[in-house]
Amino acid sequence: MRKEVEKYLSEVKHYLVTDESKDDILAEIRAHIMEKLEQENDGENEEGIKRVLEEFGDPQNVAARYSENKHIIAPHFRNHLFMYTGIVFAIHIGLYLLSMIVGRGLWVLPLGEVTVESIFQLVSMIPRAFVFDFGLVALTLYFITQSGAKVKLGWPEGILKKEKEHSLLTRLIGIAVQVAIVAAGVLILQSGVLSTWVERITEWETESASVNVVVSEPAMYYGLLIITGLFAINVAAELIKLLEKSEIIDIVSGFTGLIFMWFVATRLVADAVFDVSEELNAAISIGFRAFLSIVAVVIIIDLIIHIIRYWAKKVVKES
Repeated sequence: MRKEVEKYLSEVKHYLVTDESKDDILAEIRAHIMEKLEQENDGENEEGIKRVLEEFGDPQNVAARYSENKHIIAPHFRNHLFMYTGIVFAIHIGLYLLSMIVGRGLWVLPLGEVTVESIFQLVSMIPRAFVFDFGLVALTLYFITQSGAKVKLGWPEGILKKEKEHSLLTRLIGIAVQVAIVAAGVLILQSGVLSTWVERITEWETESASVNVVVSEPAMYYGLLIITGLFAINVAAELIKLLEKSEIIDIVSGFTGLIFMWFVATRLVADAVFDVSEELNAAISIGFRAFLSIVAVVIIIDLIIHIIRYWAKKVVKES
C-alpha cells in the first residue's frame, strides 16, 4: 500500500510550487488518502488503492490546488515577451546578414560572437538564434517579475507607426525613375565605358601638378553592379506592391537584396582582381568593404523594421 501511495505523493511533489514546507503539505495529502482508504476498507486492496488515488485526482491537479498562484513571468508582460523577442531576433538576423556580406565576425553583447559565412549556415543558425533570443528576453522578464519591482517597459510605437501612403501617381513616378537608373546601370556595365573612366581618372592632372589616383576598375564594376541590382530588386517589389501591399513583400525584397550583395561580394576577391601594389590593394579592399557595409546597414535597418512590424501584426496581434 505505502509503495503506491508514496509514488503518488512523489509525483505530486514534482509539480508542487510553494514557499511553505512541501513535507507538511504532502503529509496533509497523505492523511486524506489514508482516511479515505480506512473509510472504504481498501487499505490492503491493490485495486481499491488505485481507485482511491484516481478519485483523489491527477498529481498535477492536486499539486495545483496546493500551489501558490506564483507566475514565472507576470501575465501582463506577455505582449512584451513576444514583442521584445521579435525585436531582438530581427536585430540578431540583421547582424548575421551583415557578417555574411562583409565576411567578418562581429562581437555584440549580449549575443556574443556573430559569424556567418554562407547562406546554408545562416539558415541553420536562425532557429538557434530564435531560441536564444526568446530565452534571453524571458530570463530578463523573469528577474523583473520575481524582484517585484514596478518597471515601466517601453513599447516601440515609432517602429509600429504606419508608413505614409503615397498616391498612385507618385509611386509610378518613383518606379519610372528607378527603372531609368537600372537601365543606365545596365548600359554602362555592358558598354565598357568604365575602362575609359578609369583611364581618365588615373591620368587626371591639375594646372600645378599631376595627381596620382589609383582606381580599381573591378571595384567600380562590382559596385555599380550592386547598385543596379538593388534598384532592380526594389522595382520588382514596388510593382508587386501596386497589387497588394504587405510587409512580407518588403521582407523578401530586403533578404533578396542582401543575398544578391553577398553573391556579388564573394566574386570580388581582392588578390585576384586588383592589379596594384599590396598596400594599395589592401586600401581598395577596405574601401570596398566599407561601401558594402554602409549599403548593407541601410538595407538591414529597413529589413529589421519590416520584420518587427510583421511580427507585431501576426504574433503580438498589435494592429
